Amino acid sequence: MNIKKFVLLLIYIINLQFYFTIPIIIKKNYTRTYEQIIDSK
Repeated sequence: MNIKKFVLLLIYIINLQFYFTIPIIIKKNYTRTYEQIIDSK
């Protein structure tokens, strides 16, 4: 296995990590603010 393939694989894995974690973070923040809006009413 050459270095170039390894680096590409690493980048691919990191991108997957972001692809899955960012929506979760956004969803958490969104739910939190949504709950605050409901509470303030």
